[in-house]
Amino acid sequence: MTGHALAAPCPLRCAAGTPAAPTVVPGSAQGGDSSASLAWQAVPTATSYTLTAKRSGSSDVSQQTTALTDTLAITQRGAWALQVTASNAYTPTGIITHTASTSAASTAGPVTVGEPDAPVLLPPTGGIEQLSVTFT
Repeated sequence: MTGHALAAPCPLRCAAGTPAAPTVVPGSAQGGDSSASLAWQAVPTATSYTLTAKRSGSSDVSQQTTALTDTLAITQRGAWALQVTASNAYTPTGIITHTASTSAASTAGPVTVGEPDAPVLLPPTGGIEQLSVTFT
């Protein structure tokens, strides 16, 4: 048959199916004054990752990246669980449309964002040659 173009072959980064969940690097979940960060290992079929911070009673904070580590800006203090997912979305070429797939989430944390509250000093108690100081 003439006059009909064949679809371009799938690019090298095209992967059928859902990518595996990223493996979190142990000890990499970190909280800061107004941020949280996480590192993970590469997923061979992934073209991007999404890092999400979750906390009960708060809106999720997330962003997409192609890096293997990322930091989220978080304005609310407290304990946050971090999740990372992998996606194999890409811009198709030719006439074939490829659907993006997203992995299951890998979870780390919780991490603490913001400085902890200052300790509360309770009244000291004492006796002969001794003093006891308690704080919460």
